[in-house]
Amino acid sequence: MIIASVGGCGVLHRTAGIAGIAGKIIRYEVGFISSPEDLLSHRAVSINYSTNDGQQEQRNVGLPWTKSVGTAAPGFTAAVKGQCCGFGTIECRILADGKVIDQHTSTEDPYPA
Repeated sequence: MIIASVGGCGVLHRTAGIAGIAGKIIRYEVGFISSPEDLLSHRAVSINYSTNDGQQEQRNVGLPWTKSVGTAAPGFTAAVKGQCCGFGTIECRILADGKVIDQHTSTEDPYPA
């Protein structure tokens, strides 16, 4: 059984039973759905994501953010988590060969962890 997890603004969402992603190109997307215009919440974003080599992190990135991590190995767990600073709503998505296999939209929270 393959597990994919998607997190947005500190909220982690897991979906079990996503079969058949081995051998497919995995792409992660994190983007803002809404954000107050007067805050610079588009700048201080931390992204955590999985690759065949383990967990990776990128800090202080702008949105929208995308990352293709290559072909999923057997037993690969696809996971992405976006954390933003400020107010707003973000969405995280996992795609396999261009097809969305999981997505999550955060609630609008101030300075989510």
